[in-house]
Amino acid sequence: MEKMAITVVLVLLFAALMTDTAIADSGGFQSPPRLSFTDTGRISVSWELLNAGPGQLYWRQMPDDPTYSHIEETGISLKHHTFQFPELVPDDSYQYKAVSGSYESEEYIFYPPPQTRDTVRIVAYGQTGDNDLIHRELCSDMYHKRPSFVLQGGGIVEDPDSMPLWKGFWGASAGLAGRVPYMCAAGPEWGAEWENSFEFPGDQSYYSFEVANVSVIVLNTNLEYRADEPQYTWLLDQLRLVPEGNWKIVVMHRAPFSTGPNGSDFAAQLYLVPIFEVYGVDLVISSSDNSYQRIVKNGVNYIVTGGGGAGLTSVGTMSGTAYSESYHHYVMIEICDFGMRLTATRSDATLMETFEMTTMSAPEKPEQVSVEMEAMPNPFNAACRIDVNIPSGVSEWDFYITDMNGRKIDKGWSFEQMGSDRLVINWDAGDMPTGVYMANFRTEENLTSRKIILSK
Repeated sequence: MEKMAITVVLVLLFAALMTDTAIADSGGFQSPPRLSFTDTGRISVSWELLNAGPGQLYWRQMPDDPTYSHIEETGISLKHHTFQFPELVPDDSYQYKAVSGSYESEEYIFYPPPQTRDTVRIVAYGQTGDNDLIHRELCSDMYHKRPSFVLQGGGIVEDPDSMPLWKGFWGASAGLAGRVPYMCAAGPEWGAEWENSFEFPGDQSYYSFEVANVSVIVLNTNLEYRADEPQYTWLLDQLRLVPEGNWKIVVMHRAPFSTGPNGSDFAAQLYLVPIFEVYGVDLVISSSDNSYQRIVKNGVNYIVTGGGGAGLTSVGTMSGTAYSESYHHYVMIEICDFGMRLTATRSDATLMETFEMTTMSAPEKPEQVSVEMEAMPNPFNAACRIDVNIPSGVSEWDFYITDMNGRKIDKGWSFEQMGSDRLVINWDAGDMPTGVYMANFRTEENLTSRKIILSK
């Protein structure tokens, strides 16, 4: 009886392992179908063949269509096939399969994410390495959370030129990536196979997308992101375009703050962190160290989630550390009208930590102390102008500029009062170092401050 029990367990385990890997070993497919978002916000599906060949996508809306009512040609003789679904009904279920000649993928069922301010569920993780068993278990757990989409912080394979490692990755993640839009940041594996494996908005290695009231910006930290570099300029444009009231999430492989072996990315601290603070980014998700960390700096939560299967590394604490632990895990982010809840879960299904952020709505200000202040341009590289609209009835006020340590800047700026209700300040900061500064306007009843970025 004991032998029979062991045999049954082994058979069941083998069947479970084969469920998601059958497609990777089917002979015709180099990588199985996976979902992603397009630059128009729609869902697309793509897959890679071992050799150039024809492609078809069979899909249907469930349960209305008893058979595959849509058959789409995706190419006559291509290795990479992709198809963009038309506008789908949120939360309805759809089924599809990819076909190439005599080869068929398994059938996948997926649910389009919400388009309104319903609850948006996001799962995030990274550093899968080559431990396909742990990776597969985490993907199964994440899928059963019914996420709207997946954020992968990079660290997919240890050797980007190894096709067996890529096949292992796709075999482990097929059950998740084939059913949930799978959006990842480029890590050290970025290269030809990464470009062939993923289809992202605008066909770029850095991109943005929006789901309901969540705006996500994905950076490629293999490319330069210093001031005036294309990616830096693009990031500023994307942050300016975020609709008012949206939650802002940035995904980037290298962590601006980390106590793991790879440490903090000081270039990100110099050039990106000030932008995150000025534009009110809520979460920054990275995966450059193989651990879990949450570090809070000036109101921004920096998450390191690198426990997707690769070998774990040591982790410590630093100023701002709210939680740190070295364990395989994933992160669940739930966003609804009242706020955001983040839960980090270990691979054994136990909880690391849960924390909540309240709604983004700013508290109401008393009418008598309402002050409008704007710096232009912001960021700036030499000089900027700060306009202040002075509330009626305010006769005594003070204006000053400080650095982030609270030290007053007494040189380079001058002001001109335009009547009783407008103040114009010109600041020539040519001798000041790159950094974040505060413009402050104080009345008897309140202090209004604005962050301004000097980026040389």
